[in-house]
Amino acid sequence: MAKFKHKPLTIEAEPYAPGMEDGWGVISEDGAVQFHADTQAAAETWFQDFDASAGRVAPLIKALEGWQVVESGDWIVTGVTGLRHPMKDEIFQLTYEPVEPESEEHQRRNPELRRFIDESGLV
Repeated sequence: MAKFKHKPLTIEAEPYAPGMEDGWGVISEDGAVQFHADTQAAAETWFQDFDASAGRVAPLIKALEGWQVVESGDWIVTGVTGLRHPMKDEIFQLTYEPVEPESEEHQRRNPELRRFIDESGLV
């Protein structure tokens, strides 16, 4: 099988803070999103009205893969296509490092890399 390495990309990321979520959801014990709402209050009302015996209410990010739970300590990563998704701090620290300003400028000036970024949507 052939091997490949990830081309260098520059992404934006920041630690999650309340207010960065796209909505709130009722999360089952296995981590599945059972219900999502625009506000924490609406999610909590649904949780109480339907007497959910297990699970919790948590903030959500609308990602390409669907609604994803975001926790305190997670990072909100914005990929090259502008889509956001949560990432655990441990994975973020293993995957990304700060970018020097000249590296970001190189990426903008390199047309082959820019085309790859625009076409792939990879983070």
